[in-house]
Amino acid sequence: MHAAGSTVEDATFWQPLALGTIQPHSLTAAPADVQSFVGAEWGHVRGFALPRSRRGLPIDPGASPLGDPSGHAYKRAAVAVLRATSTSGAAPLVWSPLAWNSLAAQEAPGDLAKDVRLYLGLDAALNDAAVATWGAKRAYQPPRPISMIRYLAFQGQSSDRKEADYSADGLPLVPGLIESRGGKLEVLSRGRWVDGAAWSPPVATPASPGGVAEGSAFAYAAGRVLTALTGRSHTSQIREASKAPVAAGIDVPSDVTAGRTVGERVAVLVLRRLRAYR
Repeated sequence: MHAAGSTVEDATFWQPLALGTIQPHSLTAAPADVQSFVGAEWGHVRGFALPRSRRGLPIDPGASPLGDPSGHAYKRAAVAVLRATSTSGAAPLVWSPLAWNSLAAQEAPGDLAKDVRLYLGLDAALNDAAVATWGAKRAYQPPRPISMIRYLAFQGQSSDRKEADYSADGLPLVPGLIESRGGKLEVLSRGRWVDGAAWSPPVATPASPGGVAEGSAFAYAAGRVLTALTGRSHTSQIREASKAPVAAGIDVPSDVTAGRTVGERVAVLVLRRLRAYR
């Protein structure tokens, strides 16, 4: 999806990205390198402390509240991502399970039994957060910001009914962020104006749906478990890691909220199960 435009069939549903094009035998260019759903069956993986689920949904955060493109929630989410990605600067660091293990290594007490318990609890939480998160992604499959923003911008603007580019499914005009400029609907992206229908996030979009921000789920699951096992607060790290998915342009704010729901529930279950390993 390098070129401007929208081939979205259902803007309420996840769209795999075509990350390039091919033009065989001088024919019309066709999508190449189409993403596949990575982790689609994770919800059925047996976790450390998760309940079994025939649906592959061990923790249900509920359906995404985005609704359809003509609704306020959908547009608000797109604007929130555009606002978070509008300024120039380095791309935000999206915390991975490896980052949480590196933090644990810095705080490990150096006692073998306590270290084993720490790493068991942390990685059990990260594993269960992944299983629950991808289970929810499979169950609901809501869109990622790149599809949402490009679709809305391709439709036009939804603020001024008198203009020719008006569409109820368009982006709302926001001075200094989303404007009609030179006959195009442009958005401010990393300090420069770009065609909204060609917007791309600062970080590559993962090959899976939105709905639950994995970075948020990992943060709350890992952060809560580390706090319980080390006695040190990890509020600042949790907050930083939870902000990153929106600032990276790969999740909307409601995805972060759902990630918190999943992560906090995972932490409770893991810490409860960990009591059997004293």
